[in-house]
Amino acid sequence: LLGRAELRWTPPPWLDALPRIVACYPVATFLLLTGLGSAIIGAHAGIRWYQTRPVPKVLKVEVVPPKAPLVVRGKLRSAPLELRFAVSAARLRDVDQRIDSDIRLEPPLAGAWRWAGDRRLVFQPKLGARWLVGQKMKVMLGPKLLRKELRAPTQLSFTTAPFAAKITKLRQHEDPRRPTQRTAIATLSFSHPGSDSALRARLAFEEQLS
Repeated sequence: LLGRAELRWTPPPWLDALPRIVACYPVATFLLLTGLGSAIIGAHAGIRWYQTRPVPKVLKVEVVPPKAPLVVRGKLRSAPLELRFAVSAARLRDVDQRIDSDIRLEPPLAGAWRWAGDRRLVFQPKLGARWLVGQKMKVMLGPKLLRKELRAPTQLSFTTAPFAAKITKLRQHEDPRRPTQRTAIATLSFSHPGSDSALRARLAFEEQLS
């Protein structure tokens, strides 16, 4: 079957009255159309700017966790924490300078941040301050730490050095007068300072027969 469709459109009443409204209020109509046109142009310009705006580069940051404590001039000192950036990241005025804002540790530790060049940021704990053993920590980065065209993660995490012990020297002593009695003399090395009493409480010997 073949049919025929007809489309009919009846204009709304306000459309018929539009010419009369324009004739009665020409100034208001002109201002209305001008404002509408300006809004359309402004919206188009804003969208265009948003699409073509420069997007900050997200930097790759390497966290170098602090090692075990160091002995410096006969004194025990905590090792530094280091952040390494893939590109030149420091603001020109901050190169090789101490930084007191837009970066912090969680949990906090007394010390100072300093740029070493423009790609390395180093935290040196204050003399007497100690990293906790094997603890997970965070570095919080603020928005004004780096050059304005760069963007870095706002949070970095790392784990401090764990406690480690090893035998650096071991020898066996036999007394000729007591051939059945043997003595082992061992030298132990530890990654962190400790106490003799704590060592004795946890030290045990086990004989292994081959």
